[in-house]
Amino acid sequence: GTVNADTIRGDAEAHSIINTVYKAGKPLAVICHAPWVLINTGIAKGKKLTAYHSLQTDLENAGADFIDTTVQIDGNLITSRNPDDIDNFVEAIDKALS
Repeated sequence: GTVNADTIRGDAEAHSIINTVYKAGKPLAVICHAPWVLINTGIAKGKKLTAYHSLQTDLENAGADFIDTTVQIDGNLITSRNPDDIDNFVEAIDKALS
Protein backbone atom coordinates (compact mmCIF):
# COMPACT_ATOMS: atom_id res chain seq x y z
CA GLY A 1 0.00 0.00 0.00
CA THR A 2 0.87 3.66 0.02
CA VAL A 3 2.42 3.68 3.50
CA ASN A 4 4.69 0.71 2.74
CA ALA A 5 5.81 2.23 -0.56
CA ASP A 6 6.50 5.54 1.17
CA THR A 7 8.52 3.78 3.87
CA ILE A 8 10.66 1.69 1.51
CA ARG A 9 11.51 4.65 -0.70
CA GLY A 10 13.49 6.10 2.18
CA ASP A 11 15.22 2.88 3.23
CA ALA A 12 18.91 2.78 2.25
CA GLU A 13 19.14 -1.02 2.60
CA ALA A 14 16.16 -1.46 0.28
CA HIS A 15 17.79 0.93 -2.21
CA SER A 16 20.95 -1.17 -2.18
CA ILE A 17 19.02 -4.38 -2.89
CA ILE A 18 16.92 -2.76 -5.61
CA ASN A 19 19.97 -1.23 -7.33
CA THR A 20 21.80 -4.56 -7.19
CA VAL A 21 18.86 -6.37 -8.83
CA TYR A 22 18.45 -3.64 -11.44
CA LYS A 23 22.14 -3.43 -12.34
CA ALA A 24 22.31 -7.24 -12.63
CA GLY A 25 19.62 -7.05 -15.32
CA LYS A 26 17.23 -9.21 -13.34
CA PRO A 27 13.48 -8.50 -13.55
CA LEU A 28 12.42 -5.74 -11.20
CA ALA A 29 8.64 -5.51 -10.85
CA VAL A 30 6.82 -2.71 -9.03
CA ILE A 31 3.11 -1.91 -8.86
CA CYS A 32 0.84 0.86 -7.64
CA HIS A 33 2.81 3.29 -5.41
CA ALA A 34 5.99 1.16 -5.40
CA PRO A 35 7.51 3.05 -8.38
CA TRP A 36 8.31 5.82 -5.86
CA VAL A 37 11.37 3.75 -4.97
CA LEU A 38 12.53 3.99 -8.58
CA ILE A 39 12.60 7.75 -8.14
CA ASN A 40 14.61 7.63 -4.92
CA THR A 41 17.13 5.14 -6.34
CA GLY A 42 17.61 7.20 -9.52
CA ILE A 43 16.39 4.35 -11.71
CA ALA A 44 13.29 6.19 -12.99
CA LYS A 45 15.19 8.81 -15.00
CA GLY A 46 14.85 8.20 -18.74
CA LYS A 47 12.54 5.20 -18.33
CA LYS A 48 9.02 4.57 -19.58
CA LEU A 49 7.00 3.64 -16.48
CA THR A 50 3.47 3.31 -15.22
CA ALA A 51 2.14 3.51 -11.68
CA TYR A 52 -0.88 4.57 -9.68
CA HIS A 53 -2.21 7.70 -11.40
CA SER A 54 -1.27 10.05 -8.55
CA LEU A 55 2.44 9.26 -9.12
CA GLN A 56 2.43 10.62 -12.68
CA THR A 57 3.79 14.04 -11.74
CA ASP A 58 6.40 12.55 -9.36
CA LEU A 59 7.68 10.21 -12.08
CA GLU A 60 7.73 12.92 -14.73
CA ASN A 61 9.56 15.30 -12.38
CA ALA A 62 12.14 12.52 -11.88
CA GLY A 63 12.70 12.33 -15.64
CA ALA A 64 10.55 9.30 -16.45
CA ASP A 65 7.93 9.07 -19.19
CA PHE A 66 4.62 8.14 -17.58
CA ILE A 67 2.62 5.70 -19.72
CA ASP A 68 -1.00 5.02 -18.69
CA THR A 69 -1.23 1.29 -19.40
CA THR A 70 -1.84 -1.88 -17.40
CA VAL A 71 1.79 -2.96 -17.67
CA GLN A 72 4.82 -1.07 -18.93
CA ILE A 73 8.09 -2.87 -19.58
CA ASP A 74 11.32 -0.95 -20.06
CA GLY A 75 14.34 -3.22 -20.14
CA ASN A 76 14.22 -5.30 -16.96
CA LEU A 77 11.70 -2.95 -15.29
CA ILE A 78 8.10 -4.10 -15.08
CA THR A 79 5.62 -1.54 -13.76
CA SER A 80 1.88 -1.67 -13.30
CA ARG A 81 -0.81 0.80 -12.19
CA ASN A 82 -2.89 -0.90 -9.51
CA PRO A 83 -4.36 -4.20 -8.26
CA ASP A 84 -6.99 -4.12 -11.03
CA ASP A 85 -4.10 -4.79 -13.45
CA ILE A 86 -2.70 -7.73 -11.46
CA ASP A 87 -3.43 -10.39 -14.09
CA ASN A 88 -1.37 -8.56 -16.74
CA PHE A 89 1.31 -7.71 -14.16
CA VAL A 90 1.72 -11.34 -13.10
CA GLU A 91 1.76 -12.46 -16.74
CA ALA A 92 4.59 -10.00 -17.48
CA ILE A 93 6.56 -11.19 -14.44
CA ASP A 94 6.04 -14.82 -15.42
CA LYS A 95 7.27 -14.10 -18.96
CA ALA A 96 10.33 -12.24 -17.63
CA LEU A 97 11.22 -15.14 -15.35
CA SER A 98 10.71 -17.81 -18.02
